[in-house]
Amino acid sequence: MPTVLPYFFSDSLRSRFTQDIHDAVGSSRISSEDGKWLQLLVGVSVEPNSDAPLPRADRLIIGDNSPANAELAGALLISDPTPGVAPVFLSTLTFGVERFESRTSLLSALQQRFGDVSDISTIEAERVEGSLFEARTLAIMRQQAGHLERLLVQLQELPDLRAAAGKALQTALVQRGVADSVDVFSQVVQILGTDPGANPVVSSVVDR
Repeated sequence: MPTVLPYFFSDSLRSRFTQDIHDAVGSSRISSEDGKWLQLLVGVSVEPNSDAPLPRADRLIIGDNSPANAELAGALLISDPTPGVAPVFLSTLTFGVERFESRTSLLSALQQRFGDVSDISTIEAERVEGSLFEARTLAIMRQQAGHLERLLVQLQELPDLRAAAGKALQTALVQRGVADSVDVFSQVVQILGTDPGANPVVSSVVDR
């Protein structure tokens, strides 16, 4: 039985990027020449005599230190390293490979898609050094680890069952108008039964 690698492994991301390029060319979102140029990022090595400059790949970082957006964590901004040359390309796991006429139009698209990117957000581009797809894997894993840490903190802040049940019971007593004489957290009682519309009948758990 073949082994399916997780989507964020570098080999999976490399295959996904290649497929995204083919899909973008097939749907006319990018030209075939753009596709061939972007495909240079997939190769382990590139011929040194290639006439086309190698694409530059950057990771996107929100400059206000807010938690990393899951989609932006693995996003790649791809551009021609020659100064002043447009367009630019964005590669994401959700939308594949997209072409933008300028960085300004790219920022507008990010603001429309992601709530984390506001009108006052600063998006920084940090060049990816070394293996492109290994770096992309690490970025996704760091974002997921950070998300789990924040989720753990939120879970730890939730009240336990005793506190939640006690608060609900105290609220019910307030609605019945008997909360002034009963504190569910300090008075241990046992509810024996009630008739619809009647006040609870209680007795001490420990007989005296």
